[in-house]
Amino acid sequence: MSKLIQRAVQIILVTVISIILGACAGPTSIARSEKTADRSEGDPWEPLNRGIYTVNNSLDKVTLKPVAKAYRKVLPGFLRRGVANFYANLRTPLIIINQVLQGKGRAAFSDTGRLLLNSTVGVGACLILPHRRA
Repeated sequence: MSKLIQRAVQIILVTVISIILGACAGPTSIARSEKTADRSEGDPWEPLNRGIYTVNNSLDKVTLKPVAKAYRKVLPGFLRRGVANFYANLRTPLIIINQVLQGKGRAAFSDTGRLLLNSTVGVGACLILPHRRA
């Protein structure tokens, strides 16, 4: 596809998406009911939210923090890097879709090849190939 056609497609897509999203925008509530007009502007759920936060924070300190510390202590750096690479590889299809939608065919093609190599030769992306951007 020539640069001019590619640019025109990008402009048309951005315009259509902007129009669609613009149609969704609007005032949240024009007329308030009597029930909401009497309520203060503060957060009516604040007490519940604070209680849930306290429980979540306590559970985090008791369970997740020790697990994370043990994970760092037990697994060597190259294995932790392999796990991180595996999860990064799972995000790659979304990146490729985004690149295609942006009209970045060369980058999408490059990342598709890297995904295929990392998923097969890279033992499930544990030995990940770096990506180069020109």
